[in-house]
Amino acid sequence: MESPFYTMRSDDLSAICASAGFQVLRHYLAKDGGQSSFCHEHGSTNPVVQSIWVLHRDILHGMTMPVVQLFTQASALAYAALSTKNKHDLELAFRGEARSAFSWLQCFVEEEEDWCYTKGCPACATLNILSTESTIRATLAAAQLSVPRGSNPAECYINPDDRSLPHFLATIPALQSALTNDPFWGPGVYEHMLNRSSRLATGIHELISQCSALEALVTSAPSSPTGGLDIDLRQGPTLREIFAEQNAEIRVGEDASSTRVGKEMQLKKSRMAKRQMRLREEQKAMVARMAWQCFSVVQLPAQQRMALRAAGRKNVILRRRSLTSP
Repeated sequence: MESPFYTMRSDDLSAICASAGFQVLRHYLAKDGGQSSFCHEHGSTNPVVQSIWVLHRDILHGMTMPVVQLFTQASALAYAALSTKNKHDLELAFRGEARSAFSWLQCFVEEEEDWCYTKGCPACATLNILSTESTIRATLAAAQLSVPRGSNPAECYINPDDRSLPHFLATIPALQSALTNDPFWGPGVYEHMLNRSSRLATGIHELISQCSALEALVTSAPSSPTGGLDIDLRQGPTLREIFAEQNAEIRVGEDASSTRVGKEMQLKKSRMAKRQMRLREEQKAMVARMAWQCFSVVQLPAQQRMALRAAGRKNVILRRRSLTSP
């Protein structure tokens, strides 16, 4: 089988290879011998073909690794902001399209970890671009994310002296050709894949913006001496503290001589907040009743104990069952 990048124009391929940043990446990957070990099927090919596979693997690595690193950084920020150890709660740190993109990346990186880090045979890693819809979507989105947001692709060029990675827009026409000629995917699927990858790229751009705001929130908060997370970021305020700040009293002065009037910002409680308040009140009532019963057993005489029990049965506190109670 041919590589999905096989139909890349030679001029575009030469420009990518001439980039200083891409050469640094290739040198780093070449030092790791395990990254370039071919499987039994592809190990028997001639050295020229193997060098092409390694080049295409390096291009794939340069496309996907920035996205994986972004997800790793976003996860660390979410851990710090939410003060949680549960990875399934991390998406709560984001909203809108950013949350959807984060959830998708979380599932994808967990399921396709070896492919995301281009581990194993370079030829297999490159060929697996077309193995699933998710890998195709991730590759197309990574190519679109390699250029700044809002820039015109026609005006993007590769500066050979730039130490950062070049853009990889040249891989998109090659992927289109590979999808069209693939016996499984066939013609017509490229437009569908491109639309889905564009939505993913938009969500990742929004995720980058929200990560910047979240980083400012996390780093501005004082570090917790008893923080339970082993991360390099300082622990920020919890959601409860954030809502407490929003509920703080706001003082508004009408003029220099007028008295200051306090106004309280009223926030509508969510269903989850109302449920937690109700459960908290029920818990307090149950604890108070248990304490009263223990006190009556230890301190009161038998006759008074029986009288109080009879009175307690008349005014017993019953916990009503509802759809929100466990």
